[in-house]
Amino acid sequence: MSTVDGSAPATTYGTPGTTMRNGPGTAALVLGIVAVVLSWTVVGGIVLGILAVVFGFVGRGRVKRGEADNRRGANAGVITGIVGIVLAGGLIALGVSVLNSPAGKTLQQCLKNANGNKAAVSQCDAQYASSR
Repeated sequence: MSTVDGSAPATTYGTPGTTMRNGPGTAALVLGIVAVVLSWTVVGGIVLGILAVVFGFVGRGRVKRGEADNRRGANAGVITGIVGIVLAGGLIALGVSVLNSPAGKTLQQCLKNANGNKAAVSQCDAQYASSR
């Protein structure tokens, strides 16, 4: 489109260079959700949770500088990342405490003595279930 004298019009659609860089905030949100869902694993809960928190803070920095517009997504990524880390840490602590209990140590010894024998492993499981 041009004016009568052939020059470019005074107004254009959109201004170049104003695209929002929402990648880190969106990545934080996705990683945080996956961290919560997979919090029962060390990789899922802790590693992805830490990545979600890092990407969330990067996204929040971009929002403050006006480079991104997904403040809520970045904040949700930080929160879900922290929740994933806390859940995974709690589950790890629970697992360690169960395995270090007297019943857990007895189960470990029984399984070690079973040497993969399915009948012996089933007997160990039944013994552990009745001892709790």
